Amino acid sequence: MGLFKLNIPEAQTILPQENTLRDKSAAKALQLINSHAKKVATIKANIPDIPKEKECIFVWTTNQFNTVSFLLWIIDHTGPIQELTLSTYSIGANCINALVKLMDTGQILKSHLYVSTYMQRINAKCVDLLRSYASSRPLLSIGYGFNHSKILLATTQAGHHLVITGSGNFAENARNEQYTICNDKQIYD
Repeated sequence: MGLFKLNIPEAQTILPQENTLRDKSAAKALQLINSHAKKVATIKANIPDIPKEKECIFVWTTNQFNTVSFLLWIIDHTGPIQELTLSTYSIGANCINALVKLMDTGQILKSHLYVSTYMQRINAKCVDLLRSYASSRPLLSIGYGFNHSKILLATTQAGHHLVITGSGNFAENARNEQYTICNDKQIYD
């Protein structure tokens, strides 16, 4: 497979535009999600379906591309994610808001985040945002520790056990990254 190029024309939005968004974070979350529609189209052009059971796919991206795109790609193929676990060194506010928006709209039913304690020093506002959301959403849990991993685990209603590992953080600054996408319960466990 070739390197990803973000030149796929006319992608549709993932979530409908809402006229009643009251706060800026919800509006930015929706904007981020819809901006990733083109990136989802790029994934689909290169990886048309979820890997088969026991199959792994290797991806190298060369443009701005992050884990939100993979979440939307999974949802596009399988419907709502039953349980999501993210382990990352850092996560940006827009990605946090997008994740919560996906939870609030029923696209992700349950989420666990494991974030580096270093985030408390480099981005205390995002840590506060995570804590705020977790305090009002019982199906969102946050853990902190010495962490540099970048792992996404997702179970789907269709029985997929997806594992995405790579170099990209859960933030908007991912550029030249590599990912491995596996559908394997043993690897997932």
